[in-house]
Amino acid sequence: MVPPRGASRIVGAAARARRALTANVDDVSRNTWIEAAVISTQSPATETPSAAITRQRGPLRTNSRTLKWLRLPGETGSVATRSRSGKLFSAVLGPMRPGVYTRRSFPPSPAMRDGSPERRDYPLVSDRVIGPLRNARQPLFDGLRRVQHAAISVQADAPDCAEALALALEYLAHEFMPNSRAEEFTLYPAVDGVVGSRGATDVMAVQHGAIGEMVEDLMKVVGAASESGSIATYARLMVPLLHGLYAAIRTHLEAEDAVYLALLDEHLSESQVRVIVENLERVSAGSAAPR
Repeated sequence: MVPPRGASRIVGAAARARRALTANVDDVSRNTWIEAAVISTQSPATETPSAAITRQRGPLRTNSRTLKWLRLPGETGSVATRSRSGKLFSAVLGPMRPGVYTRRSFPPSPAMRDGSPERRDYPLVSDRVIGPLRNARQPLFDGLRRVQHAAISVQADAPDCAEALALALEYLAHEFMPNSRAEEFTLYPAVDGVVGSRGATDVMAVQHGAIGEMVEDLMKVVGAASESGSIATYARLMVPLLHGLYAAIRTHLEAEDAVYLALLDEHLSESQVRVIVENLERVSAGSAAPR
C-alpha cells in the first residue's frame, strides 16, 4: 500500500523532534549531574556546600550544547570541556574567586541552601500556564534535603542517623517513586503528544527504573543494619547509595523542569495543566487510572 502523500515528511519531523528533545534532556542531565555530584561530596566538617559553591549565570544560550566551563573551589588554570560532537576544547581562564562555579545557563536551576535545592516562588516570570505543575513538584525537591541529611548523619555516625534514614526512605519510597510512576501515565504522555512521537520520554522512564533499583538496594542495606543493630557497620554501603540517589534524583527533576515543563508551558492550556496536576495527585496516591 502506498503511504499517503507527506507521510514520510511527517514521520521524519517527529523523529527529529524526538532526537532534539532527548538531546536537551541529556544536556541538562549532564550539567546538573556534575554539579550535584560535586555538591554531595563536600566535607561538612570543613565547609558547607553552599559556601563552597556559588553560581554566576550568564545570558541564556540556547544554541550551544557544550559545557561552558567548570571550576571547582580554589581551582585556577586550564579547563577542558567536551562538546557533543566529541571535539575537545581547552581554554585558559584567568584566576577565579575561590568557591565560584560557573556553567552555561539553561532555564534557572533551583537556588542552593546548605547544599539542597531551594525552589523559588512560582510561577516564574517566564511561566505562562505551567506554574501549578511546578508548585505540585515542590515537595520532590524539598525531600532531597532528607536524602542529603541522611548521608551526612550516617557518615558522621550521628545520634539521629536512624531517624534521618527513616525520613529519607519515607521520601524515596512513598513520595518520589509513586510520583515517578504517576508521571508515566500523565506527564509523559502529554510531552509525547506535544512532540508528536510516542516514546519521546522513554529515557526518563528508564531513569525511574534505575532510581527505583537504587532505592530497593538502600532499603535492603537499611534492613540488614536494623537487624544487626549497627548502622555504622553498613555505613560504607549506605553513604554511596544516598549520595548517588541525591545526584540522580536532582538531575532527573531538573531535566524535567528545564525541558518537559518548558515545552508544555508553550503548548498547553491552563485547563490541560490542571488535569495533569489532578491526575498526578490521584495516580501517585494509588487511586484509579486517569480519566
